[in-house]
Amino acid sequence: MRIYLDNCCYNRPYDDQDFLSIHLEALANTCMQILCEHVGVINAEKFLVMVKREAFDYTEWQREHYDKIPDDVLRHDMIEFCKTHPFKTKANT
Repeated sequence: MRIYLDNCCYNRPYDDQDFLSIHLEALANTCMQILCEHVGVINAEKFLVMVKREAFDYTEWQREHYDKIPDDVLRHDMIEFCKTHPFKTKANT
């Protein structure tokens, strides 16, 4: 497995962190740097391969989890989350 990080990824922490996608890219880059610093590049790559092999299906879990929550409760929770979430989206800018 190869991870390609171009020079732009190193600038992500300095970009506008109000946007969720930019914040997540900056976080992913920082996490990769920390992982490599602590366990080395080879072991970091082994770790990522091991995580990738995990059979956990997040989409399936999400459907099972949210199907159990009544619509009105889910809607209320989503609205409350949006009120307190610090990230901007096109919908709320």
